[in-house]
Amino acid sequence: MSRSNWKLTVEYDGRPFCGWQRQPQHPSVQGELEKALSTVRREPIRVAGAGRTDAGVHAAGQVAHFTAGDPLEPSSLCWRLNAVLPDEIVVTKIEPVPEEFHARFSATARTYSYFIFNRASPSPFNRRFSWWIAKDFDIEAARRAAAALMGKHDFAAFTVTKDGSTVRDIRVIDIFPDSEALRFGTTGSGLIRVRITANAFLHHMVRLIVGTLAEVAVGKRPVESVAEILAKGDVRRAGARAPAKGLWLEHIDYD
Repeated sequence: MSRSNWKLTVEYDGRPFCGWQRQPQHPSVQGELEKALSTVRREPIRVAGAGRTDAGVHAAGQVAHFTAGDPLEPSSLCWRLNAVLPDEIVVTKIEPVPEEFHARFSATARTYSYFIFNRASPSPFNRRFSWWIAKDFDIEAARRAAAALMGKHDFAAFTVTKDGSTVRDIRVIDIFPDSEALRFGTTGSGLIRVRITANAFLHHMVRLIVGTLAEVAVGKRPVESVAEILAKGDVRRAGARAPAKGLWLEHIDYD
């Protein structure tokens, strides 16, 4: 039987999982997808993802790929997978891709969004998927600080893992009030989105960047400190990591 290569687009609520990556004795998104695919297809299947999101991190556009024996009907398989997957994981699309396609290595850019809920009181709707900050949040100050991170730099100061190169290229970094975040069950009032696109990301890179920018926005550190942290390359100078629950893998770009 011939085998073909398939691309999955996946959404998930990361709260019940140890992260994307399969781990013994712990529920993972990768593990649940492999279990569901193997059950429905009645053959052992392994999936490879575009990014290894951490425990508690969500995704609106994670991408993975797998190979399977023919025949395979995408719309039917999508429906059958969602019938057996946990409620927190949904496959939104399955499509054929060339044999050489790899979810991780074929990707040219990744976009993450981090949601901050900024008002005096918390929200029962937003608290599970965003970081509540009660203090006044100066978006313009955070934007000025973030400008130092644009472009290709050594981001050793914004990761806890130093295996291999820590050079990355941030192509977009924007901070703005998000009036469209209706997914949380509110009008979006008080929600601030930090959206970052880069060729790739380091472990905890987005959360450390957001935590540092938030300290600028609430007046805890000056705007100029972000450029200084980047230049020093010492993660101990960065702000505290933003909580995982506010982070979303938004989408993956391919040429």
